[in-house]
Amino acid sequence: MKKMRLILTVILVLILAVAAGCGGSGGGNEASAPNEDPAPAPSPAPAPSPDTSSDETWELKLVVNQPDIPVIEKYPDYISDATGGRVSIEFYPLGDVGTPVDALDMVRNGIMDIYINSPPQTPGEFPVLDVLQLPFLIQDSKETTAVSVALHEAGYLDELYNQTYPLITAAVDSQMLGLKVKKIESVVDFGGQKLRVVSGISIMMVESFGSTVVAMPLGEVYNALDRGTVDGVMTSPHMMAANSLYEPLSFVMDYPIHGGGFLGLINADLWNSFPDDIKAGMAEASARMQDEVTVGADERFANGVATCMENGVEFYQISDAFKAELIDKTAPLKEELINTMDSQGFDGAAIMKIAEDSVAKFR
Repeated sequence: MKKMRLILTVILVLILAVAAGCGGSGGGNEASAPNEDPAPAPSPAPAPSPDTSSDETWELKLVVNQPDIPVIEKYPDYISDATGGRVSIEFYPLGDVGTPVDALDMVRNGIMDIYINSPPQTPGEFPVLDVLQLPFLIQDSKETTAVSVALHEAGYLDELYNQTYPLITAAVDSQMLGLKVKKIESVVDFGGQKLRVVSGISIMMVESFGSTVVAMPLGEVYNALDRGTVDGVMTSPHMMAANSLYEPLSFVMDYPIHGGGFLGLINADLWNSFPDDIKAGMAEASARMQDEVTVGADERFANGVATCMENGVEFYQISDAFKAELIDKTAPLKEELINTMDSQGFDGAAIMKIAEDSVAKFR
């Protein structure tokens, strides 16, 4: 376990160094530049010695929310190339398998092999990573990465090893609120709105503001907005563009609500059964995928914003008074999250301090 944690920590630190260096904004006009450069990243841990004594092949079943997203489409080719064609990947769209919790359980039980999704899709399964979803804590992908690295280094992410082994742990662009009919410019404006929200903490937030939460896969949101089943959606601008949500949407609140994460988990027994050369190839392909997801987050955010704006969506600024109101109204969620982590055997206050200290370096 310590060796696996060390390897993943090294990968995450490398990602942080690259992401922090590439600049950009995960929050439109709101993001701040870091006040200091990160420390130089250590050298990567050596890959396991290749073991080519077997020519066994594997066909792995990977369940993913949206396999047609370009950043995901490349993963099977990366794995095939890095393993000399001995490992192939077949995608299973999440909608064909069940809920995200069903899919994660299938991977843990060996029915499916790899699970790729964001942690908020499975509330309660990754209680420490839930800190990334705390409203208005994180502004962009660099801050998400910094928090993840710090939590991993402190030994708080053993939840990723619950019958699984983490292949990919990456940051994605921050989540924002897209609206069909009217701008939300005060907490009162949330009243009566029907919003598609995924994160458990964000669900509590918008419900406390008087909104109704509508649960549905992102692929169904376009039609729901078009029919008026929902009035808005919380997701990243990149996903708004990828799903053509700029057509039914009119406005996006230009203020990041929470950070976004991206997990790729493989069944632990399967991983442990691989010879060293296959593990090395899978790790190489996954690191390449992780690089693309994290380093490209700012670019995908900017492209998503540009695509939405080109199609008539207005990204509007909110007042400082509204920002202060949002932060004040969501303060109890921080204490609730700490208490939830405490109830599950974690040191909630220590985890929260790590997250806040990590973010403070960028402000």
